[in-house]
Amino acid sequence: MKFLKHMRSKSRLKNGDEALIYEYNAPTIFSPRNRSGRDCTSRLPLKLLTEILSNICSHACDDNYLSLEDSMRDGGCMLCDMRDLAQCALVSRRFLVATQTILYHNVRIDPVHYCEREVDLAAKRKRKSFFERNGEPVDAPKQRVEQFSRTVRDNQSLAIQVEFLKMPYMTRETCIADMARTVSVLPNLKYVDLPDGIYSDDRSCVTLKQELEARCADLRKMKYLRGAERSFALLSQSRPWQNLEILELSRLEIDPNTLVSVLASFPALHELRLEELPMIDDTIFRRNNSTSCFPPIATFSLQSTPGLTASGFEAYLSRPEVREVLTDLTILDTGVIPGELHRILATAPYLRNLRINQTIHRALTPSTVPPLASHSLQRFQFEIESPSTSPHDLQPPSESYYEYLASSILAGHFPSLGSLYALSTSLPSLLLPPPAAPFASPKAPSSGLRQPLMLYTKSIPEHDWYLTVISPPTSTNRRGSATATRPISFYNGSTQLGPQWGDKARDSVIVGNGFGGFLAVPNEDGLRPSSSSGHKHKHSWSKSKSSAGPGFVSREKLLGYDYLDFFIQRVNELAGAVMPTYAVLGATGSTGSNVLKLLVQNPANKINVYVRSKPKLLQQTPDIASNPNVKIFTGNISDTAIIKSCLEGTDAIFSTVASNDNMPDIHVAQDTAQSIVVALMDIRMTNPQAKLPTIVWLSSASLNEKYYRKGPAVLHWLLMTAFSNVYGDLAHAERYLALHKKWLKVVLMQPGGLVEDKPHGHELNLEKPADFLSYTDLAAGMIEVAETGGYGWQGVTLGVKSKGTKIEYAIPGRLVKGMTFHYFPFMWWVTKKLHLQ
Repeated sequence: MKFLKHMRSKSRLKNGDEALIYEYNAPTIFSPRNRSGRDCTSRLPLKLLTEILSNICSHACDDNYLSLEDSMRDGGCMLCDMRDLAQCALVSRRFLVATQTILYHNVRIDPVHYCEREVDLAAKRKRKSFFERNGEPVDAPKQRVEQFSRTVRDNQSLAIQVEFLKMPYMTRETCIADMARTVSVLPNLKYVDLPDGIYSDDRSCVTLKQELEARCADLRKMKYLRGAERSFALLSQSRPWQNLEILELSRLEIDPNTLVSVLASFPALHELRLEELPMIDDTIFRRNNSTSCFPPIATFSLQSTPGLTASGFEAYLSRPEVREVLTDLTILDTGVIPGELHRILATAPYLRNLRINQTIHRALTPSTVPPLASHSLQRFQFEIESPSTSPHDLQPPSESYYEYLASSILAGHFPSLGSLYALSTSLPSLLLPPPAAPFASPKAPSSGLRQPLMLYTKSIPEHDWYLTVISPPTSTNRRGSATATRPISFYNGSTQLGPQWGDKARDSVIVGNGFGGFLAVPNEDGLRPSSSSGHKHKHSWSKSKSSAGPGFVSREKLLGYDYLDFFIQRVNELAGAVMPTYAVLGATGSTGSNVLKLLVQNPANKINVYVRSKPKLLQQTPDIASNPNVKIFTGNISDTAIIKSCLEGTDAIFSTVASNDNMPDIHVAQDTAQSIVVALMDIRMTNPQAKLPTIVWLSSASLNEKYYRKGPAVLHWLLMTAFSNVYGDLAHAERYLALHKKWLKVVLMQPGGLVEDKPHGHELNLEKPADFLSYTDLAAGMIEVAETGGYGWQGVTLGVKSKGTKIEYAIPGRLVKGMTFHYFPFMWWVTKKLHLQ
């Protein structure tokens, strides 16, 4: 039955995308022998090996104290990444140790796969039997929690490695007993997603909370809600978590003395959030020698605490240890009124982030209040709103507060401010200095801005933020028209022009074409075009082109009859400015040298050439020594710095590094693929907007089943045996490239037999390769593929237009030689030692 099922499952994959997926995941026809050489990874330090493997499953290295839902990442399936990392543990014992360190550091029990695999798995979970195909689905997260609990309880060495445990909301609410059994054996646990009942001392969570207090002494984050007043008050006596860093208190009925005594019992506390504590007032900030003091907090958040005022904060910040620590402060609906905010800013010299949200009923008179000032503030959320006012009012009271803020900024009291959030649509105009007089003396407008200010505004809290960039003003020009700062629109043109524009809809500027029309030209520097104040005087038409700047059209040119000649000249200039750039790897080989010769024939091509021996290259093609469009890079193929310099800024890469000898343990193709991928990844990390080149990869028709099935099976066996090491190296390299299929574009050139012959004309096809093909025709086909830009991730072969290609009669000798090296690998070293190769 299993055999028939296997045959039936493959028959379903004859057409469609599933066939492509099966073909990609299926094992190839070539199965290389186990290498007898040295394992290079054995020389890597365990710490470095762990860091390399952590890139497979990056979410396992997160050290944040966020829940599973808040710490999810876009653009990947975390369960698949975890499965791939687990497969690495099967390589060796060193890989097992490194993999376990990563997998058990941050354990995530995700509910589903975030990829196509979830569709099939969901159907399998519902299928109970042949007759019951739509049963109750299996609770996969619950089963994973049970399996994880059994694993850590049976293996203490794995349990001590667990520091973070995250699971879905429904799982942690229904698997309380399993969680209690699990955390009881995790002594180094720092964060765990807990059910809501544990924060309010629910009876169903008593056992779990007791296990946390008794076993998990290194816990870093905890929360207490209404109903947990008794357990919170006992913290000052039991002191279960001395390394607690983050504490959240909400709707607790506790007195100020209890709050201060408990907070003082946590020496490592640096983030505190207080929400809806009606009994708390300024007495918590009073310094009393007989009792504990309120501890210094780096990130302090207050919400709905009307008893706390600016006077209390001023007393709290009067302590030197508090002033030096506080960097983030959030004040939402408290007793701190915006008119007294200057008192807090004056006593917080290291404050970087501040947010205040308040509803006011009276307008502010700025002349009676000192200005706001802070030399350290970088991010300021000033959200002042008024209740709904009558439409007959001139302006709401909140506008007076934004005028007060704008005057403080323009006075230069916020030199470090980079981001500003406000519930006012009039603030951008308030931050712009008034325009200078038409004939005033040329001096810079007065403004307190020293750097661009990212201003986010909206009218009501329900709307989205609108971004406006306010830049420092510049001096006036010769006409006396001030080029004052103005907001820059971040309108997304791609949403209006359609998806075919991609993200390049705004990457152009409109300039005059000299004939009364306009042209869209790429904006290379990304700057905003100048205003009309930069135009020339109306009598400057007769000036020369050099004095008027590039692209200037003289009056004589416009009034003459050589419009067509001028237009052709400008088109040629623009076309010459965009010259294609190619990289040729392995230019001294048979294929690479022919590719280089054909590319040099076109003077519009810029060519970066990589070789191991520059004298050998100049001996083969001496003309390139004086060619300014050719740059030569010399070094080892494993030197990624040289490969990056060679590939940077290119449009296509011709990878022709190959060997015709069946050398045992050859890995030249793998080294080339790894160097290309590492170099392109470095380019991508340096400039995420960089356009990556197309890789034209020299492969073989013997590795493509669609091609070799049309020939004799015996011939294919002979080729795969005589060149087993070469084809094995190519197969491994192509599998490695396929791992980066999402962001790389690779075209596999898979010709038949290659011979040294004159060109007979080539034609690209996806059906059947020519039996014999000249290296020149192959090079021309590779260049055609690069110029057309198609055939992404397809095996392209070539045919000949005219017959007469020379047959290589030395092939039988190569087959015998290659089979000898296949069955007797030591003979390769013997022939090399005796100089018989």
